[in-house]
Amino acid sequence: MPTLILFDLGHTLLYLTEDWKRVFERALQSVPAALESAGYPGDAVQAAARLRQVLERYYAERDKDLNEVQAAQTFRKAFKEFAGRKKQDRFAQAALESFYRTTQAHWLPEPDAAPTMQALRGRGVRLGVVSNAANDQDVQTLVDQAGLRPYLEIVLSSAAVGRRKPAPLIFRTALRALEAQAGEAWMVGDTYTADILGARNAGLRPIWITRRVMNLPPVDLVPDREPVERIESLAELLDLI
Repeated sequence: MPTLILFDLGHTLLYLTEDWKRVFERALQSVPAALESAGYPGDAVQAAARLRQVLERYYAERDKDLNEVQAAQTFRKAFKEFAGRKKQDRFAQAALESFYRTTQAHWLPEPDAAPTMQALRGRGVRLGVVSNAANDQDVQTLVDQAGLRPYLEIVLSSAAVGRRKPAPLIFRTALRALEAQAGEAWMVGDTYTADILGARNAGLRPIWITRRVMNLPPVDLVPDREPVERIESLAELLDLI
């Protein structure tokens, strides 16, 4: 039995109510009004269009070197026409808060998340979250919004660590904070490269939750030397231990 189980957040403990592309569009559409409320002196719609370009570039680049650029820094790039850092920060923060407030409204907890975590805690298993995200506050808010905080000893984002999964650092940081051993820990996640290979390379036992995975490959086509343990629901973890 594991002494610790770490979970991914999005598409593992939480799910999106709509396709991410639609959520992304709604989040961007909320930005002009937020900028105008913050006193933005230019064309707020045009500024939101620049923000789109910055974010799309970030999404395309973020997994190449696994260095996590914090959201505030990324959003600030959309307002670099202002020479003063104070104005850049003010408008970037207004856009950031509006953007994430919109996306947060579309994340809901999986129905079996809290019951499974409660049962695991009842069996003496320690629990934590390790999530790839550019905004640590967003991760913390989503955990609280879902009512999962009471079950968790740590909620760690790549924004806080500076490195994204599958880099070993984020897993090792969580283990070190909890004074836990990798060989006694499991990692449950939906993303094969980040969660499964990342956990295995860090010495944790990976558990692949596939119910939100699109175009799931057959077992024999998964590029791995060892079989990958798969589950369709969080509740199945109770049978594994």
